[in-house]
Amino acid sequence: MNMSTAPDPDYPIPDAYQLADLTNGCYVRVAAGGHCFWTEIANIEGNIATGTIRRELASGLCSSTFPTNNVRFRLDQITNTGCGHYCWC
Repeated sequence: MNMSTAPDPDYPIPDAYQLADLTNGCYVRVAAGGHCFWTEIANIEGNIATGTIRRELASGLCSSTFPTNNVRFRLDQITNTGCGHYCWC
């Protein structure tokens, strides 16, 4: 894993139970296709979520260089949650 796709140790790393509890409005860090970004979940259907990239949350580890604002990703691509930082989940 490179730095952008490795979990950030400063944020919660979700287990299966926490992934199952995520809902609309939760902020999560996603690693997909060599990109890393924070997104606000808009919808979850089964193992697939859609959301809007929150570029203002970019950091040195996760620079949000993904080319679009709206994303679709698998829940297993979530590396961190924003719980306790950006949302209360």
